[in-house]
Amino acid sequence: MPLIDVYLRLSYRIRIADDKDQSTLGPDKTRFVIMSDFARSLTYSFYKNREALGLDKDTPFEAIQLMCHDFDKFDLNIPSVWVKVQFTEPLPDKQKRDTIRDIIFDILVDWFTKAGYAADGLVLDLLWGPTSGKGVVNGVIIEW
Repeated sequence: MPLIDVYLRLSYRIRIADDKDQSTLGPDKTRFVIMSDFARSLTYSFYKNREALGLDKDTPFEAIQLMCHDFDKFDLNIPSVWVKVQFTEPLPDKQKRDTIRDIIFDILVDWFTKAGYAADGLVLDLLWGPTSGKGVVNGVIIEW
């Protein structure tokens, strides 16, 4: 089950792609676009591509968790947009990790491209388990 965290630099201004004037959205509009449109699209994209991402084919949509965060104004050396994905699944071999990394990065960049924005300052980090946890989902206790 992937746990997706999207972090945003407070001063980030998303750039309109293919704009000769290098126009950008303001910080508030950028925050809305990244935290609402971009981040929320990831859960569906991960669900749709779950088998290619090494998830069980029966992984429910609700198991793909998303949290949005703002970087603190005192954070240093941070990207504009940081997508960190923690998989609870065991670490796959290097070739599979690279394949999953490339699939996810393509999903991220494709979203920016289709929305008409430049993917400037975008960074992706992937981490794997195994992790251990327990919870209640729709009244059913699940363990991993």
